[in-house]
Order: sequence, then C-alpha cells, then structure tokens
Amino acid sequence: MRTTHYTILDVSPTAELDEIYIAHHKAQSALKHAVTMGNPEAQSQLRLVDLAYETLSDPDKRAAYDTSLAAEQTQIMSAVEVEEVVTPHHYLRTLLLGLLLAVLAFFWQEKSAERQARAAAEAAQRAEAPRERATAPPAAATATGTGSTAAPK
Repeated sequence: MRTTHYTILDVSPTAELDEIYIAHHKAQSALKHAVTMGNPEAQSQLRLVDLAYETLSDPDKRAAYDTSLAAEQTQIMSAVEVEEVVTPHHYLRTLLLGLLLAVLAFFWQEKSAERQARAAAEAAQRAEAPRERATAPPAAATATGTGSTAAPK
C-alpha cells in the first residue's frame, strides 16, 4: 500500500479537521519521545507527520493534494488497463508452451516404452544363451571329429 498523508496520520480521506488534529497530536507526542531518546529515524518520521498535518489542515493544500492523488490513481488504473490489453498474448504463449510440453511428454513416453521393450528383448536373449550353450556339442569334438580334447602329438 502506498504511503499517503492520510496513512501517515492514520485517518480516512474523508476525515474532518478535528480528527486530523487529534491524529497529528497523538503521532507527534509518540514520536517526540523517540526523538528525545536519540532515535534518528523518529526525527524523519516526525517531519513526515508535520508535513502531513500541514497539508491536510489547510483546505486549499488538501484539495490540491487530493487532486494529485486522484491523478496518480488514474495513471495506475491506466497502466492496469494496458496490461490487460497485452494479457491475451500471455495466454497464447502459455497455451503454446503447454502444447509443446505435452508433445515432448508423449514422445518421451514412447521412447521409454521402446527402451523397455528393447531391454526386455535383450534380457530374454541373455536368458536363452545359457540354454543354447548347454545343448550345443563341445566345439573341440566337432572340430576334430573324435570327441577327444587331447592335443595331437
């Protein structure tokens, strides 16, 4: 929330002069104690309280201040409206990004399924390999035709 003279004195923008006076007196007495205790920040806050009271207690200064606040509020609202005009582009970018992520997730899932199928096929081949070796005749017996594994002299 923006700090205004009204928030400094903790009064509403429709506050009467006597409410402003009482709020100023309360804030000033609280801050004067802090200033006498040596708090440097309290000194600057006391200046803000006095400036707020000076502005809000004079009807002409208060009217000018209220006008400037209204102008700032209008500028803020205009900036919000401009942002709302730009917002559809944001939605389009978000939609396209979501679509891209969905397509990537689909292809990732397909690749994962292919990897799993390939891994299962390799595991099945490895499981069959010991059975083939167990049923195949020894290599030396088929090469010499004798079945003996001793080397010729």
